[in-house]
Amino acid sequence: MRQKHSIASIILISFFSISMIYLILLFSVTYVNFKRNITEVSNIQSEEISRQIVYNYESYINTIIDTSNLIQADITNKDVYASIDETSSYLNDVIRLKKEIITIELYDLQGDLIVSNIKNQTARNASQASWFLSSINEQTIHNFQTPFETQGVYQITISKFVLFNKNDQSGVLKIVISFDQFVELVKKSNLGFGGHISIIDQYYNTIYTSKTDASGVSDAKEKEVFLNTVIGTSKTKINDLNMMVNVDTLANTRWRIGVFINAEGIKVIENEFFWNTFSISTLFLFFAVLLFLTISRRIAKPIQALEAKMSDIEKEEFFQIQEVNIDSYQEVSALSHSFNTMMKKIDELMTRVVVEQKEQRKSELKALQNQINPHFLYNTLDSIVWMIEKEQNEQAAELVIALAKFFRLSISKGRNIIPIKDEIDHARNYILIQNIRYQNAFTYSFSCEDDIKDHKTMKFLLQPLIENSIYHGLKNRIDQGHIEVKVYQDEEDIIFSVSDNGYGMRQERIDELYRRFKDQNLHDGVGLKNIYQRLLIYFGSKAKMIIKSELDEGTTIEIHISKEASYEED
Repeated sequence: MRQKHSIASIILISFFSISMIYLILLFSVTYVNFKRNITEVSNIQSEEISRQIVYNYESYINTIIDTSNLIQADITNKDVYASIDETSSYLNDVIRLKKEIITIELYDLQGDLIVSNIKNQTARNASQASWFLSSINEQTIHNFQTPFETQGVYQITISKFVLFNKNDQSGVLKIVISFDQFVELVKKSNLGFGGHISIIDQYYNTIYTSKTDASGVSDAKEKEVFLNTVIGTSKTKINDLNMMVNVDTLANTRWRIGVFINAEGIKVIENEFFWNTFSISTLFLFFAVLLFLTISRRIAKPIQALEAKMSDIEKEEFFQIQEVNIDSYQEVSALSHSFNTMMKKIDELMTRVVVEQKEQRKSELKALQNQINPHFLYNTLDSIVWMIEKEQNEQAAELVIALAKFFRLSISKGRNIIPIKDEIDHARNYILIQNIRYQNAFTYSFSCEDDIKDHKTMKFLLQPLIENSIYHGLKNRIDQGHIEVKVYQDEEDIIFSVSDNGYGMRQERIDELYRRFKDQNLHDGVGLKNIYQRLLIYFGSKAKMIIKSELDEGTTIEIHISKEASYEED
């Protein structure tokens, strides 16, 4: 048997469970919202940093392009060949204004140097240089080459196909600028440990990267990030470091820039929030449990006092009314009052049980008296004498045997509970006697399932039902009647059924019989009502009587007794 829990423990467990569910839900929702918000803020900050870096680079590149366009516009109407020194001085003035420019040179279409910012520059040919070929092949754009290092200085070459001498001649303008400005822009951005900036060309070759060996970021991993993120923001994990990566295209170039920002700080913030919230929730739950433990004990204490009083009454050898007075909460006081009322009701019920037991004895005695009714005995004996006078000795003997068995089973050695097979034999003898008396005015049949023949039942169940069928269903019938007696079982009940093909009853008559069964003020013999009352006394709600009838079709009366019903002798 499962152990019962106390009210205090139930209250405490219930509160603890509800509090845990509430705190878990609150904690989960809060943590998820915080994590989402902090992630959104981090993404916005990351995108803003990347946008600013890209903007700085593009502004720097646009400045160089503007300078290139300015030079191109200035030499368009010049006869460069006729004014070499003047053009060289002009280019030198441009460099003085733009400190990031190292050299400016103009080449013809054969790759020969025409003019440079340095006067009397040694002639050389650049027809096979990559920057020269790129400008010849793609004449509409500025071509940016891969940075290179010269004397410890990072430099980058920008070339453009240009026209000069009033658009009569064409060539390639070459500008070499210092890449240090790019590096300085990176230093101004706080990208965290391992954070860096990388620029790649259209072939995924690295143009520039600010990463160091300490960052531990491999070129293969970085290339994989660029492959997976064409343009936009993504998250990645590099060497156990959470990174926010923003990839964008630098305007006027074919380069893509990737800004790698260390996002571990977000994880630290999330962990701090998690543990702080968890600690506060645990502390709250601890004090809440203490509070409700005190409350539950205060609630349970008066109930435990009431339980102790009831236990004392239970130990008494004889029942005595004892009032309980507990001054406590409204509900407990009401419970105490109800307990006192229950004690009085129990006393009344015990008195009523004694009376009902007496009535039961009277009812059984009346039923037994009905079976040995002198009138029934006289009529049966008169029929025997008549058969003997008519020399119907075999029928007379059969009637005598049936009468003897009938009375022997009626007495049943004083027992009220008998096997079903004995009850059927008793009913069979009764119907045999009646059939002989009425000169075979009806036929009959009996059936009983073998599994229940030895099951116990209350005595005198079937005989009053058969008697009711004879006297009220078949007695005045012109043609031959039939009575069918069945005892069978379903999943819950054992069913005793007596059916006849008599005149039947209207529903109004059936309802009237049910009403008379339950009316204690009506005393109308020991027939169906007697059986109904005995069923209530013995079995209560575990037994019921059902009447089914159709006019001119017949009547069936069933008695249902639960298989769980207890059969005990008084």
